Amino acid sequence: MGVVKLLFALSVVAAHSNSHPFLKFVGAEIAVQSFFMIFGFYMAMIQSNYTSKIKFWKSRYLRLYPT
Repeated sequence: MGVVKLLFALSVVAAHSNSHPFLKFVGAEIAVQSFFMIFGFYMAMIQSNYTSKIKFWKSRYLRLYPT
């Protein structure tokens, strides 16, 4: 799952990059939409493991805070 997310994330960067012509590719918009769709399903799957929304958001905050 991590590799798929990485590939879609890189495709999002490539789709939004206007500076280099080699980063443009056909279907970039589809890759962006696919990234958000897969990420949404992934977040829903993670959230279903928690009993309350407060525990979920606390866990997300603690996971992202050091970065």
